[in-house]
Amino acid sequence: MVDLDNALNRFRQIFDQSKILDSPDLKNILVVLDETKDREKFIFHLIKQFHERWGSKVNFTFLLAVRGYLDQAKEAKIKLETLPALIEKVKREFQGEDELFNVAFFTDEEKSPFYRIEEILNQRKIDFIIIPVPFTLFAKEEKQSNTSLGTTIDNVMNICLMDNLIPIFLVRHTQKIPFDNIKALIREAMFRKDFLGWLFALITQDAKVTLYSSELSEKEIERVKTYMEIIEEKLKIYTEDFKIEFMDGKFALLDFCNLMSKEADTLVVFQALKKIENDAQRITLSLCNQASNVLVFPPIE
Repeated sequence: MVDLDNALNRFRQIFDQSKILDSPDLKNILVVLDETKDREKFIFHLIKQFHERWGSKVNFTFLLAVRGYLDQAKEAKIKLETLPALIEKVKREFQGEDELFNVAFFTDEEKSPFYRIEEILNQRKIDFIIIPVPFTLFAKEEKQSNTSLGTTIDNVMNICLMDNLIPIFLVRHTQKIPFDNIKALIREAMFRKDFLGWLFALITQDAKVTLYSSELSEKEIERVKTYMEIIEEKLKIYTEDFKIEFMDGKFALLDFCNLMSKEADTLVVFQALKKIENDAQRITLSLCNQASNVLVFPPIE
């Protein structure tokens, strides 16, 4: 027992000194807007929070890609704002925030929204993507089904998340910010070393983070629990009311997402896995019935 305690203490010291980061390394965030008023308002509030907690070193690029669906919007009798009005709205929202944003817009309406996202990825290093899901509420190509989140989101999952290893924040609806209820599925013991930094950026001072374990061995679960104990200790400096709870049992991704679909006002968090074949497809299928906002981390290389 003494040997086990010593081993855990050594493990704790290693992570405490060299692994756990109190801030993600983010410099460029891509924000994809679809002109839905409630989700747009939520996204603006989320950006202001990130800017406040991560500092002015983070640059935001706004993509107004929904303009590629003008014909379908007209058929649905939806009047989209003009480009100058949209740009003015972004500037007005962030007035006084020097060097906070760029506005990116591509006028070729024959190209898909994801093609425009790819163009931005080719032009600059993007560290994080915020995007509404489904991407539009009226475009035929973006309709959600039992097997798809819509063309744009499906591609974002495959290319941005799995190939370019970019974290994705999927915005379903407006909810309270900062978050006071986060449910995280731990799919492997080698979890993100900047998870503490993400919690700093996301949570309220009295937030509750509940962890669910996927197919992990008992040894791996103990490792995760130790890691989370260190994070909890560090967050206690920030607030004494913060809580991390570990749920017993093993949860598959689909079961976890089905369970979370019944949770009100919750932020769902999990990580993609490179070692699972077609994990992007598994994630898409699992999120088709998900009603919460979701933060998906890319696989660890």
